[in-house]
Amino acid sequence: MGESWLTIKDENCIGRKYIDKSLFKYGIHIPIEYRSGFLSNIENNKVELGKSQQIDLFFEDYKAKVEIRNINSKSRGETIQIRYDSNKELIDYLKNKFIYTYDLIKNEEPNIDTDEYLEFYKGEELNTFYIKSNVHNSISLDEIAKEFINTIKNTSMSKSYKIPLLWAFYNNGNIKLKINEDDVYKSFKGFYSKEENGIDLEKSQSTKDYKSWGKKEYVKLAKNAPIKYLSEGTSQYFYKENDLFCISENLNKYINNNEFKEAFKDAIEQLEYKYYKREIKNKVKGDTQFMELKHLIEKFDKTYESTYKIDDEELRLEFIKQFPIESLENLELERYALGKQPNNMCWWLEFHTVPLGSIKGGSSKKFKIYYSSKDGKWIYPNYFSNVEEAWIELRKSIFNFVNNYRIGKYELLDDNSMISSMNMFKTKLLYMYFPKKLLPVYSLDHIKKLLKYFGYKDDAIRDLNIVKANMELKKIQSNIDEIKNWDGLKFMRFIYSEIFPLFSEESQESEDNLTKYNYENSLEVINKVQNYIQNEGYNYTHEQLSNLYLSLKTKPFVILAGISGTGKSKIVRLMSQAIGAEFNQISIRPDYNDSTELIGYKNLNDEFIQGTLTKLIVEASKEENKSKPYFVCLDEMNLARVEYYLSDYLSIIESRKKVDGKIITNNILDEDKIKLHIPDNLYIIGTVNMDDTTFQFSRKVLDRANTIEFSDVDLDNLFPEEIQEKQEALQVDNNFLKTSYLKTIDIEQEYREYAKTINKKIIEINEILKISQKQFAYRVRDEIIFYMIENKKSQLLNEDVAFDYQIMQKILPAIVGSEYSVCEVLINLFNFVCDKKVIEEIDIEEAENYIQNENVKYENSAKKILYMLKGYQNDGYCSYWY
Repeated sequence: MGESWLTIKDENCIGRKYIDKSLFKYGIHIPIEYRSGFLSNIENNKVELGKSQQIDLFFEDYKAKVEIRNINSKSRGETIQIRYDSNKELIDYLKNKFIYTYDLIKNEEPNIDTDEYLEFYKGEELNTFYIKSNVHNSISLDEIAKEFINTIKNTSMSKSYKIPLLWAFYNNGNIKLKINEDDVYKSFKGFYSKEENGIDLEKSQSTKDYKSWGKKEYVKLAKNAPIKYLSEGTSQYFYKENDLFCISENLNKYINNNEFKEAFKDAIEQLEYKYYKREIKNKVKGDTQFMELKHLIEKFDKTYESTYKIDDEELRLEFIKQFPIESLENLELERYALGKQPNNMCWWLEFHTVPLGSIKGGSSKKFKIYYSSKDGKWIYPNYFSNVEEAWIELRKSIFNFVNNYRIGKYELLDDNSMISSMNMFKTKLLYMYFPKKLLPVYSLDHIKKLLKYFGYKDDAIRDLNIVKANMELKKIQSNIDEIKNWDGLKFMRFIYSEIFPLFSEESQESEDNLTKYNYENSLEVINKVQNYIQNEGYNYTHEQLSNLYLSLKTKPFVILAGISGTGKSKIVRLMSQAIGAEFNQISIRPDYNDSTELIGYKNLNDEFIQGTLTKLIVEASKEENKSKPYFVCLDEMNLARVEYYLSDYLSIIESRKKVDGKIITNNILDEDKIKLHIPDNLYIIGTVNMDDTTFQFSRKVLDRANTIEFSDVDLDNLFPEEIQEKQEALQVDNNFLKTSYLKTIDIEQEYREYAKTINKKIIEINEILKISQKQFAYRVRDEIIFYMIENKKSQLLNEDVAFDYQIMQKILPAIVGSEYSVCEVLINLFNFVCDKKVIEEIDIEEAENYIQNENVKYENSAKKILYMLKGYQNDGYCSYWY
């Protein structure tokens, strides 16, 4: 370390102070030669003997009020010190920031040598000082570890084969020193399944058929190339042991070291970027895009300081003062939520720090909990019994999220927590605390557009969450010489003022049209759909819209049932408008006795006359329309018998299969001049009013659809909550809605354990149904599982809420009859949905009391079963509908 203080050749810098023990105890002693620098920025340019003045210290990510004192020391005489003895918050901040030096001191190292320091600069106002800090970057890596990392970084490659081999050792951060053939296969298969990586195999005659490869072929490739060359060329680190490929045991002591893990990962990523030329400065330099980018950078840089307020950073420091990171664990609800107390966290993030990136738009629901002054009560997710319970869970989720990021556990940021859907909130929150690691860009859609602009392919960005995507964009900035030294605010302002306008100039018909909404981000789409519908003056809940989406995603045939006037047809029309789908309505008449009106018929001249549905199928099947969803609303579909006029569709929809990534069916029309199958962008939604003027559904219909009930109305909700900003309609690609799974074998490996868990519940329900011969078969089982997996992937609904919907939509509608066995089924199902044996016979009062006073696991199903039991008790007959 050398001297405690060092003079820096910078006229604005007072001096550099290296970190020592006193910093973590009481403060900082200012040597005689540096006093004038501090006192020249103090009121009256002096501090009276025995007195002190308050000063502000501005760190990069923290602001602290401390004192500068003039102490009359017997040994030293007049002594100037910066003191903060009682400021525990600041001391804890310094301990966390300079943990390398602090650990040396705690461990009583005899010779403390550190490269960590503070540099002091005069502020623009008296009694203010700005601090630049240097934090040690290599906490515990000695020369052995560093040499290994450098060997990885500098390894030569004519092919990409070493990259997946090294990823197998890295093992998602759980580093292995020995890998077997299964490890190799898994890593190679996963790596080359990405389109951008597979290009390397397509170039060679011997590997061009890699898409059909199994374990044998991938292991052979690994043994013949990277394993051979690494074990021969770098035998000090890599060696073979029977069927294992190994890293030297000398590295065993590092594999649980977070610094080593991060360095190992960075080394492999650098190899990957270098090989595929994904470093932007190498990728685009010299081509048209780079010249365009360079011109935009130069233009922006010239006018930046005159155009923007440069001191907006103070807003962030003030936020940290209001909400120190260590306070999150015990944050009070009123300090977090909108509506009760001014200066709350949500107000700061949405309204008071807009210059640091906007998260405005939508309603207060996006923050999960808020106080409604109109209703005079707290609003929170209805799967919690009270606001206190909801806040405990939300606060825990926020604290764990920020803390996991702080300690580098990025793999835990995707956990299924209460804030998993709060992309913009949680990313801005992280930026406020970690501005050097993230950018003030909070829309996943925007970031993905930018990543595509900078050369990333769809496969590389499809599965990125908001935080990882933001960090990728930060890497891009770091790799462009002209902008790598900009702070995050400047880069954010550059991309929104210079790059985003380029997107609107692109062809609207381009396949990569950046106004197309990314279909992977389901939750953000549904939130925007809800905002759009509220803009139109209608009110459908997040759960209703999510359930409709998941039902369509599971299978493109859905039934909306309920009393007249509840908005069944309206929700279909509004949702189609919100996502840019084509909407068509077919009103069903009572005289529909066969498929001629919908499918078509031959006239007396043997000419085929297309029906209304056939015309829509023809339109949706056109090449230029295949990426656009087509919604067909069969209004009042049970005025006629569905099995009669829709029988062709009900049969053909079950013949779906995947061919070259598309879902096709057998032909629904097979005439000489026209042959049609049901295209995968056609979605049929039927609306039904269940009364004595209409027909009930047969089991054939119910088994093939999610039947969503629309019967609950809120007549008190006269004026739905207004949205602050207008939401434009989206242009959603059909992939957003297209079914992912046709068979259980299609389920990805990572979701199969979850599928087994859901299936255990399904089996339990089916055993109950057997009492009255109401059990179902594979179709219903599969579609429930598909729905639940789609929900798990999109994080739209709480798992219990989602399964509650599936009981309501796939199980209960099929239960009808007057037999006592039907009553037994309902009693057992009631106990199942309550997750407790509540009743042994029809006991309406006991069941009602339980629902009213207890936290029922599947509450909607419990209420519906109770309704059906009342029907059986009063009329000797039960039905889902009446």
